[in-house]
Amino acid sequence: PPQDGYEHACAHTEHGNEFVKKAASFVEKLIHVEQNYAKELRKLCKQYKRKDEETSKYSSVRCFAKLVTETNDLAGQRELVAEYWQAEVLDQMKVVIKDITAERKTHMIEGAKRINELKLTMDQLDKAKKHYERASEEAENAQNALEKADNDPNSTKAKIDKLTQVLIFVHVSS
Repeated sequence: PPQDGYEHACAHTEHGNEFVKKAASFVEKLIHVEQNYAKELRKLCKQYKRKDEETSKYSSVRCFAKLVTETNDLAGQRELVAEYWQAEVLDQMKVVIKDITAERKTHMIEGAKRINELKLTMDQLDKAKKHYERASEEAENAQNALEKADNDPNSTKAKIDKLTQVLIFVHVSS
């Protein structure tokens, strides 16, 4: 069958699917990193947090307590970032991946059907061409035989009538 770009389109859409999956994998790992970072920050803050430090008479102790509190707040922000990426990005990407994979599969099945139909049609066309060429050759041979008999003074009327019938039969059957 003639090349219509079907294979190229298949490869292109497969590369597109792989790219979206790769991007989703990146986002998933990014979320994991953010969650682990937040978890480790919380763990660190828990180790150094003391209630009495915030009210200490020493400014350096209060400053350190404030640093621990701010670090704990930063952990909360990282958790929010991870939640946002999960809900607004990764979950949406998973829906897109599911949708484009299903749509691609549908189109691939439909494309395969059309390729098969095209192949069958091309086969039928080849058979019709061969049949036409044979019939055309037979008609030409019958026409030549009739003309030869017509121009031959030794030909009988019965022979000419028979060749005329053959020519008519060849034209009708083709």
